[in-house]
Amino acid sequence: AFEAYYEPIPYSYNAEEAAQILADAGFVDSDGDGYVEVPGTGEKLTLNFPTRSNSWYPAISEIIQEQLRVVGIDLNVTIADFPTLRANEYSTPGGTDFMYITNADGSVGLAVSRAGADRFPGH
Repeated sequence: AFEAYYEPIPYSYNAEEAAQILADAGFVDSDGDGYVEVPGTGEKLTLNFPTRSNSWYPAISEIIQEQLRVVGIDLNVTIADFPTLRANEYSTPGGTDFMYITNADGSVGLAVSRAGADRFPGH
């Protein structure tokens, strides 16, 4: 049997708390368009999120996209087959900021990719 290599952290959806965490980190909607801007750049915070074209992935991506929009984050969802997603992870502008992961116990979570961590150092 596999032993978990991670400590699962149960999160609940709390848009107000998420918006406050973003504001505390300097991500604010200074132009009133409904999206927060990246500190120091004035650019809308857009995250790249590739997902597979099969099964439940596209539907759950729409839910995540809406939940992030509520707190001012634009989610750019790319739907493709798995080999294409992996091939494009670092070759597309902006790369991949986060992606689905399937854990050893069968649960599904989200993981920040190296490209995403590189785009927003310190955040």
